[in-house]
Amino acid sequence: MTPLPEHEINKGFLGRLVQTTTEFLGLEISSLGSTTLSRKDLQKGVEPDECYCITNEENVRGKYSNYC
Repeated sequence: MTPLPEHEINKGFLGRLVQTTTEFLGLEISSLGSTTLSRKDLQKGVEPDECYCITNEENVRGKYSNYC
């Protein structure tokens, strides 16, 4: 199913808001796009439209397929 234009507009706005805010606050950020976030204990995962690691980026570096 193709996302509606309103969805894409809101996604873009929220992405710019996150990036601008973290830049203003001087926080490290990694933008992971629509990566799959999975939890083995739940035996399932989710795929967000956009994913950001902000405060804990150093702690999860290299573990993006598990959690963010």
